[in-house]
This record gives sequence, structure tokens and C-alpha cells, in this order.
Amino acid sequence: ALYNGQVTLIESDLVVKGYVTSSDRSGNFYKEFYMQDLPENPTAAVGVVLNQVDSYNLYNKGREVYISLKGLYLGENSSEVLTIGGQEDGDRVDEITANMIPDFIFRSGTTETIVPLTLGLSGVNESHLGMFVALENAQFPAGLAGQTYVAAYDDFDTQRALVSCDNGAEFLVETSSFADFNQIPLPTDGRGTIAGVITQSYGGNDLVMALNTTDDIDFSGNRCDPVFEESFNSATDNTDLNIAGW
Repeated sequence: ALYNGQVTLIESDLVVKGYVTSSDRSGNFYKEFYMQDLPENPTAAVGVVLNQVDSYNLYNKGREVYISLKGLYLGENSSEVLTIGGQEDGDRVDEITANMIPDFIFRSGTTETIVPLTLGLSGVNESHLGMFVALENAQFPAGLAGQTYVAAYDDFDTQRALVSCDNGAEFLVETSSFADFNQIPLPTDGRGTIAGVITQSYGGNDLVMALNTTDDIDFSGNRCDPVFEESFNSATDNTDLNIAGW
């Protein structure tokens, strides 16, 4: 009810409590964190933009955090995700400044285990923005074998498609060029579960997953590729494919 689609100064004496879902330890998040209302089965989430790097030292994943909202702004970040900020910047919220942080953001002594919300690739929607989600029965396309999380010449970030083994649905994994795993090859040898924070690409065009760490990927299952994953053209003319029943 506080947010009306415009950057809004919060004038009520309100405090919001949440649990951090993101981590900037790997460099894949920058001067922001996301928090959801519950450690398990969340119903709401929000972003926080702040002028602090290495915020994982204070606001580590799972940390219970309280934010005093009076005097802060509610609006959208550059990815059009609902976000708490300290200033107004046109139609976006801007950072809670370093000097503001001690008066507005408070961490408790509690760190909970964030249990990922488990979904299929086609089950993700805008209600999941800011939440820590696990996508099941997924794999990267075989055509990406040898490719890295971030393409060599991308300045800012790269989106890589995931594919569902259930229904062929696709979902994007977006990685910042500043992530410390940016030049690690994509795990294309198997399929399984991948967990990260649901956010949006710059400008809010696509729903994407941003990884906290590649440790949140378990692709230990066998791939689910059909016979012709690339195209019929990849088979040489007159090749005896020798498929039973064809």
C-alpha cells in the first residue's frame, strides 16, 4: 500500500523485517541486497540499495535485518524491482548513503537458513522478485559447452539460457562481469537444480536469476537432450542414424 508506482517518501513510523537472500561476496551483486519476509516459503521480498560494498560482512545471506522506513524512499531500482532507497533519482530510488546506514538498517544476531522456494522454470513470475529460488530439472543447452558465465567481450553482464527438462521452457541466468566466477565455464555436462535470487535485467525487460555463488548449482544428473538438439542440418546427408523404429 505504501508504493503507488512512483518513488515515494515514507513518512510513517514503520519498520520492516526480513531475511537477506543475496550476497555480494562473489561480486555478482553490487551496492544492493535483497531480503524476503520469511526464511522459508516467503510471500514478499524487496531490494535495498546502499552505498556499501562487501555488505555480506554485515548483511550475510539469511541475516535477520530490520529497516526503519521513515525518511527512506520506496520505488524501483534500475531493473524495475521494488526497492528501498535513501534518495530520489527521477523515477528511480537511489542509495541509502553510508552516513545513513547506521540510523536506518539494523541487523539482529540471528542468521537463518534460507530454504529455497522450489519451482520449475515456467513457474517463475514477478511475485518471486527478490526471493531465493531453486529451479529444478534444468540444464544449460549443449550448444553452450565451453562458454563461460560472462562472454569475453561483455562489459557489464551476460545472460545465459537455462532449459527445462520437463517442458523445454527457458529461463535466463544473468551474471555480472564483476563476478569472480565470470570466466568459469558453464556446467553443461549434466542437469539438476540451480538456486539464486530472482531479479530482472536492466530496464526490467526479462526475469532473470542472479547467482550468489556457483556452489548453488547441482547438475549431477544426466542430461535430457533429444536426439536432434541443434538441428537436422547437423546430421550429414545420407548418414545412417540407425534409430530403432525410424
